[in-house]
Amino acid sequence: MKEIVVTFWAGILTFFSPCVLPLIPAYLSMISGVSASEILKENQKEVHKKVFLNSLFFFFGFSAVFSLMGAAASFIGSFLLTHRDIFQKVMGAVLVLLGAHTAGFFNIGFLNYEKRAFLKTTDKSLFSSFIMGAGFAFGWSPCIGPILASILMMASSASVYKGMFMLFVYGLGLGIPFIAAGFFGASFFKIISSKKHMLFYAEKIAGIILIILGILLFLNKFSIE
Repeated sequence: MKEIVVTFWAGILTFFSPCVLPLIPAYLSMISGVSASEILKENQKEVHKKVFLNSLFFFFGFSAVFSLMGAAASFIGSFLLTHRDIFQKVMGAVLVLLGAHTAGFFNIGFLNYEKRAFLKTTDKSLFSSFIMGAGFAFGWSPCIGPILASILMMASSASVYKGMFMLFVYGLGLGIPFIAAGFFGASFFKIISSKKHMLFYAEKIAGIILIILGILLFLNKFSIE
């Protein structure tokens, strides 16, 4: 249960990280075909309804891919059970490094690589939003990459079904505020703007959590199963 809570909050912190949150109006515009300026206007019920539906299918798309990633990580991890102790220590050490990178203690260059795999289309249907959501899951941004990689490593020590569920919960943590942004539009961003001084700490908190998890895994004090 504890790892499920961790993955959910990892998704939440990913959304509110400084290199994801500022891009949300642009993402919402891209998947809905509605301009960012319209999304940020108040009292636009029809606009917000359209953006909400597209953001919902965008969430379905990236959650489906995340779940498949979790299944794949778990399946591969099952072959490593004979060397579980060594694998767990290596995984713990890597988690500490990823956490330190995410928190900004030092920079690992290749983790800043971003591959964009979005479908470019003028048809802003719900299906295209689903496909773009799937592309988003593959196009890891600098913020999503280290955190998602860490969750995948945790999933590799779980059963296939639990690995899928862990990555779905991560997607849920990332998706709930995304859908809320699409539904509430200007009201959502007004609240966020008033609390923006708190957002500075999102990445650092996520990084510190990963470091703690890495240490616990290395010392065999955090069991996935």
